[in-house]
Amino acid sequence: MSSDIDEQELRELFAGIDAPPGLDRWRERIADVHLEHHETEPAKDGDAVVTELRPRTRKKRSFAVAAAVVAVVGLGGAAVTSRLFSDVPPSDPTMIIDGPDRTSSPPSSNLDPGGGSAPTWGPMNGDPSGSNTGVPRGATLREHQGDLRITTPGQVITDLRVTGTVTVEAPNVTLRRVVAVAPYGTPALQQLAGNLTVVDSELSGGESLTQRANGLVVRRSRLESGVTITSGAKLSDSYLATSEVRVQAGTTGVLLRHNVMGRVTMSDLDGPIRGVTVETGVLTQLDAPTQPGSASIHVQDNRFRGSAPSTGWNTGAAGYRWAGNTFLDTGAPANP
Repeated sequence: MSSDIDEQELRELFAGIDAPPGLDRWRERIADVHLEHHETEPAKDGDAVVTELRPRTRKKRSFAVAAAVVAVVGLGGAAVTSRLFSDVPPSDPTMIIDGPDRTSSPPSSNLDPGGGSAPTWGPMNGDPSGSNTGVPRGATLREHQGDLRITTPGQVITDLRVTGTVTVEAPNVTLRRVVAVAPYGTPALQQLAGNLTVVDSELSGGESLTQRANGLVVRRSRLESGVTITSGAKLSDSYLATSEVRVQAGTTGVLLRHNVMGRVTMSDLDGPIRGVTVETGVLTQLDAPTQPGSASIHVQDNRFRGSAPSTGWNTGAAGYRWAGNTFLDTGAPANP
């Protein structure tokens, strides 16, 4: 038997085969199946190594058709055929940024939501909302389908949209005007190294942000799925809607200033929580730490939704301060 495959003969053969139920268009779609392969761009001086998924050249098409015949006729499985003919494009391989920033777009001429030429948001006026946080209108974002790992200390990532999880594995990284949308309930951003800064960004997924290393600054950002934070976290002028902020056991030195959020939960069963300040924000409820050793919890000048501002508040605990808090709807004092 000749090793060459005649595509015309193959199509004529297909014409005599009944398609499995639910796959009426398989004969037309089979001509569009292409094999894909990985190509690696070698590193140049100062550049990162980038791996891309690219289609093979047309001369390999006959092998793609032959592979499709084996899968459809030999296996006959609906799951196999649906994967072959899916309209959803495959994700890019995980991008690893391990050199100078290769993701930045040219500066946009209009990054100000009011139509001016300011390069970023100005001082926050009023409460954070969906319209004055996140990526400013007019920013031009590059696209990346798949996860993103950042492994270079001091890296600055700007103007990028990631469909996947961003994992920060190096210290002193900055994300500016970054949108991360994580699928399948996975976190949008994982911080595994210290001193991460997130500015004018939008994060959504199973959780918007998971902090696992000390030192985090978030400003003017939209965190749509809640966050888990630990020591050295500072969140300001950010919009979480009604999502929860979870403060981990053993945390010290947290500042939540002028954010709109849901419940703030401080669970100290596995270690005391010290030095947490929640101020000038809008929130639903604060669950205070209750175990001996937790101290210096300051809640001041906030506006609370609902009728139960706090749980577990201990007025006799060391350094606990509750002052100037009111109910959002009435302006009446909101006491713990």
